[in-house]
Amino acid sequence: MQLVTRTAYGAAVQTAKYIGSPHYLLPNSTLNETLVDPAVVPYQPTVITQGMEIVDPYDPVNDVADLKLRLLVIGNKGHRFVTGVSVPYTTEVPHKATDAGLYGLIPFVIRPVANDLTTVERQLYRLRKTLLIDGVLYAAYFARVFDISGVAPSLMLTNIVDGTPVTTAFTPSINNLRPLRPDIGIGNDGSYLNVSSPLTMAFSDVETAALKDACARLYGDENFAIVSEIAFCTGVDKDVLERYPNSGTQTPVPVTPGTYTEAVAVQCNMIASVYYPVATTNAGFDFGFELGATEPLFGVSLS
Repeated sequence: MQLVTRTAYGAAVQTAKYIGSPHYLLPNSTLNETLVDPAVVPYQPTVITQGMEIVDPYDPVNDVADLKLRLLVIGNKGHRFVTGVSVPYTTEVPHKATDAGLYGLIPFVIRPVANDLTTVERQLYRLRKTLLIDGVLYAAYFARVFDISGVAPSLMLTNIVDGTPVTTAFTPSINNLRPLRPDIGIGNDGSYLNVSSPLTMAFSDVETAALKDACARLYGDENFAIVSEIAFCTGVDKDVLERYPNSGTQTPVPVTPGTYTEAVAVQCNMIASVYYPVATTNAGFDFGFELGATEPLFGVSLS
């Protein structure tokens, strides 16, 4: 069973959307801020703007409706090794609901700025950050877009029958609109309702090779390409307005509108512990998740 932590930042986004209020960003709560932190992202250029882009800023009043769960970030420090009696094994390192980032954020792809991703290739990635490695300026992309257009939620009911969970599709009846009061002493026996939206993330062999190459450039060894923590993130897509030169005087130049898209207000909504040793494969890989929520069949007392 995967360990999943829902964050307070995701709850804040959901609540703001529920009640139609602005969503103001707390300082130190976005992955956009993480990108300029040398403790998280190494090889920061001495001139921090070098090769970077200027993006249309986030508007907490008008952009809240466009905040969507559609970005994925990955890390390689969400696991630890345990020495068993005879065979060592891996286990997860849990996250807290206050965590706004991953333990070991890694990029999906790194390219020399002189050979950056094309306009079409960039449609799949967000959170672009320039890095200066051995005197060469690179563009690293730390977030990937996932498609949820075909994902639809379903409501499932799991009842405990003779100690065994039995799951069936749930359809409300007229009795759910006019519920009967339960007998005194009736409580939850472990039964629950689950809103499930299955999602499969597929990485091609080309994307897998890009991830291994990115870790080799950052750490000197592609064996660091281990995905042991992932975060599903909300964010808003904005146009790139200007770009700074790769060197010399840092005077930004305009970018043709609609050429590039970048994500702002990127916040971790939920973080999952996984373990994919990507470095051990030359083929693609994929993993499945269920987006949704689980609620006990009966309410619980609040203190």
